[in-house]
Parts: sequence; structure tokens; C-alpha cells
Amino acid sequence: MSITVQSKYDGDCEKFTDFTPDGKSATVATIAKHGVTVTFHTEVSKDVRKFIIQSAANTYRLCNKRIPDGNLERIPVVVSTEYEPNKVNIGIQFWTPQMIDVGQTENTDKTISHYVCLNRWIKKGEGENTCKIRDWQNYFGDRFAVDSGEVQTDYFTDFSKALYLFEGL
Repeated sequence: MSITVQSKYDGDCEKFTDFTPDGKSATVATIAKHGVTVTFHTEVSKDVRKFIIQSAANTYRLCNKRIPDGNLERIPVVVSTEYEPNKVNIGIQFWTPQMIDVGQTENTDKTISHYVCLNRWIKKGEGENTCKIRDWQNYFGDRFAVDSGEVQTDYFTDFSKALYLFEGL
């Protein structure tokens, strides 16, 4: 299968279809309405899986806007948890900065939840001088960006280091 994946919403779910060079197509995954459950119908590469889960997380965030902001000690993050083979649930958990650095945590039912993204940007300040921490990915392995509210943006692999700079701004 190729890496080309096309997304289409059909009313009940979002379908991800992969197209082969000979023109055939196959549904590789579906995201249930509101982004809560992702079902993988075939094996996909790690990058495609990550892309589809990220799409579900974005849908989930848009449909669930009543999540509290939390605080800088417990931050609402979007997580993915595989409860059964090829079925991933998307949800919100409140994690410490250290948990975000690790990227996963074991739940009381022994399942593993994986960090997907921040539920929303962490902000302080007003107008043009708003400082924020946001998710970021680049080829250097950075996962977080701290915008100082001016021209400069700093990038970090560890959330706790990004938070330290953010608190000092």
C-alpha cells in the first residue's frame, strides 16, 4: 500500500482510504462521529497511524469544548488508548509535565494511554504579547514550541523544559 491516504466524512464517521498505484482503494481506518473511537481495518505504517490518530484528536477537541483548562501542575492532554486490537479510544486526561515528557502512562485497568497533543494551547498575556506553549513537530525531534509573544519561538523535546521557559516569560 502507498502512503497516500484520503479522508472523507460520510455522516456517521470519517473514513480514511488508501489508494494503490493500480487505482484500487481500501478503507484503512474509520473515526467514529465526535472523534472518540478509531478503528483500523488494515495494518498501516507508524506515520499513517499517527496521522489518523492526530485527525481523531482534532475532531475530538472540536466536539468537546467544555474541558476545563486545568493548571500548570495538571494539564489536559488528548490521549489515545488501545482497549482492544485495532480499536483506539481518544480521550482527555490531566497529566503532570513529567508524564507528558514520558509520553505514556499506565491506567488503573493496566491499559497504556499515549500522549497525542495538548487539549489546547497554554497561554498567558493579552493581544500581541500573548505567550503560549503549543504542540510542534520538526525533523529535529522537537515536540513543543514556546512563543514569547514577540518574534522569538523556542523549540523543545521535553515539555517540562518548555514550561520552565514559559513560566519565566
